[in-house]
Amino acid sequence: MIRHHYVIVPLLNYTTQSKNGKINLVDKNLNIEFYKLDEDLIKNSPRGLKFSECSIASAFQLFNEFNEKELKFDSNGYVQTNILYDVEKTEINSVYSNEKEIFEDIETKKNINYLDSAFEIYFKGNANHTNDYDKAEDVKKKLFSQVDDKILKFEIDKRNKNKTPKISFANTQIIETNILNSILGKPNITVERYNQLADILGKARREKTDLLLFPECFIPFNLLNILTRYSSDNQSAIISGLEHLTINKTAFNFVASILPIEINGIKDAIVILRLKNNYSPNEENLINKYHLNIPKAKNSNIQIINWKNIYFSVCYCFEMANISHREQLKSKIDLLIGIEWNKDVPYFSNIVESSTRDLHCYVAQVNTSNFGDTRLTQPKETALKDILRLKGGTNDVILVGEINIEKLRDFQRIKSSINTSKEFKPLPPDFLLDEVMKRINNL
Repeated sequence: MIRHHYVIVPLLNYTTQSKNGKINLVDKNLNIEFYKLDEDLIKNSPRGLKFSECSIASAFQLFNEFNEKELKFDSNGYVQTNILYDVEKTEINSVYSNEKEIFEDIETKKNINYLDSAFEIYFKGNANHTNDYDKAEDVKKKLFSQVDDKILKFEIDKRNKNKTPKISFANTQIIETNILNSILGKPNITVERYNQLADILGKARREKTDLLLFPECFIPFNLLNILTRYSSDNQSAIISGLEHLTINKTAFNFVASILPIEINGIKDAIVILRLKNNYSPNEENLINKYHLNIPKAKNSNIQIINWKNIYFSVCYCFEMANISHREQLKSKIDLLIGIEWNKDVPYFSNIVESSTRDLHCYVAQVNTSNFGDTRLTQPKETALKDILRLKGGTNDVILVGEINIEKLRDFQRIKSSINTSKEFKPLPPDFLLDEVMKRINNL
């Protein structure tokens, strides 16, 4: 037996390789090619499983499956994939046949995503460790719900409203060699890097903020579970870029949104992973240079998350430059979060300032301190628009700003032609009141 807190990769001790004694449980390497959960180990788990563990474990299983797939390329040479969000599930249901006058087993197939799979792991693993006799769907609704439209919407802990969230920004350097090493499958997971992460999280903990933001490519997948544990233990949401994960000669760039929740007195978290929609030209060049492929989602991955009645969406670096992406968020969000590793500071500064007016929302941008312009901006006059803004720095610092969502919505619900308030800049054309009221009414 081994204490599960010592296992770096979530539920690695529940895999078939672990069952056969063929894997080192405290190894920081991901071992994606070995990651396949054992049904019996899950079912007979000696402890309750956390949903955060199951979220990551579900993703790792799908990465393992992708590792064995034949790649499909589009006409531009991108690998076509809906990894994590297009999982085929086979169900067998007993249906009565009037013609034969017997029950027959009918096989049906449906598409689910990795969070649905994660819930199945969670529900099965906790069957012997809970007094909650609710049906599976009722238990699932306590964790999260999702609406699959043109925009995938997640609802998590939306009843516990936070009208004035405090947001912390990690002003830290992203090292280019770390990015390259992860692309080549050799992430930097030294003790020094682990200690640096622990130091940043310690500073963030002292600030007691609601939302913690990190830049693009902040940590490798190997250390993701450290962020989820922090989020769960401190009930603070985290948005962070992850270093590339190369599977089957394809370099994936994911952003992680980690949303804490408390279920039946147990602190937990939902881990939402999303593939970057638009890789930058320099990023594509770096990946192609090493004869690796770039994935392209079959369907655009645009998400809106309602956590504690804060409606927000994450733009992952070069996605900020996608006008059609941002336009689909108009009227629907309180906060746009830009997670970046970006040298072109003036260009993205203009995008931030136009977005805060065009979308009429708060914009939080976190960039590596190598280039700076980490900021929290609101749709106000020039002298007041920046709640915080920082350029550069070599030491790791946590910056904190606060936004007032209630004030913003109250302003937006008033008809522009009779709104004499100077609290915010006027609403842009075609700003939809119905969408404002959905946010106010928490729908």
